[in-house]
Amino acid sequence: MNSYESRLNHLLNLSAKINERIDYLLLKSNKYSFRRLWIFLAGLILTIILLNFNSAAGLIAAVISLIIFAVTVHFHNRLLQSVRKFSFFKKLQDENIARMKVDWSGIPENINIILPEESSTFKDLDLTGSKSLHRLLDTSVSMEGSGKLAKHISQFSPDVKLINRNQKIVKELSVKKRFRDKLILKARLISLKPLSGSDILKWIKKTEHTTVPDFLIPVSFIFIFTFITLFILYSLGITGNIWFAVFLMYLIFYGKYQKQVSSVFEESALLSDQVRKFSVLIQMIEKYKFDDNGKTSEFLEIFKAENEGASDEVKKLERLIAFVRLRENPVY
Repeated sequence: MNSYESRLNHLLNLSAKINERIDYLLLKSNKYSFRRLWIFLAGLILTIILLNFNSAAGLIAAVISLIIFAVTVHFHNRLLQSVRKFSFFKKLQDENIARMKVDWSGIPENINIILPEESSTFKDLDLTGSKSLHRLLDTSVSMEGSGKLAKHISQFSPDVKLINRNQKIVKELSVKKRFRDKLILKARLISLKPLSGSDILKWIKKTEHTTVPDFLIPVSFIFIFTFITLFILYSLGITGNIWFAVFLMYLIFYGKYQKQVSSVFEESALLSDQVRKFSVLIQMIEKYKFDDNGKTSEFLEIFKAENEGASDEVKKLERLIAFVRLRENPVY
């Protein structure tokens, strides 16, 4: 048996085992569903019966029933999460099998579809398109990653040094199937749609050219704190309706800078989820122990700063966006 057949058989066996595991978990999930129903009904009936005899006993029974029900729901949800993970993992292995067999029906479409022109060399060599080398190789989880792969395989003036470096990285990663599968699985679990870093970069560039006064947030906090304090004092009959004047002043202040920063604030809400997803993947890459002397580690130096890694920088960006999103709070 050659290496191809051995590898294919391994993937087929792995897919079959995962499928058996999913069936077992689904059977267990069905049992949990019945347990939840019986616990709920039993608790409800017991509570009603005890309430007719003793209110305290009925309330105790209700609390205990709710606790048992909540614990059951918790474990059931964990089980369902496992089913979801195994389902994604099986799909990933089935895709790997399809790639080995060059079964286009089982290979997902490129997340960054690059259609070649009718008369282009790309089409003649099937470098990009629906049934192409790009689609066969592309396991990217981001739009930029897919585009980068297409660019690498379709260069007519290749950089020999770059190709040699990339080949060494691929060789190093080829033996780390577990890491590759975990990374792809993690990406798919946190996002059903392909990740996109271009939106984040556009937002950062836009904020660099958007001048937001340093005093905007602090003054807003002062206005709100003063307004709430005066309103409470007014409600208690301690002061007059000065709160209304403060509120009007805040509205004027808010309206003056509204147009200046509104677009940046609105886009930050959309980017918050994307940044969080990238943060999870970057942390996973940073924690993995690569060979210090390998080309992969050398390539990943780009993720490291003098004192902080890429995940720390992304966390800073997350905090910045969260701070900016305070504007969504109706109080602010």
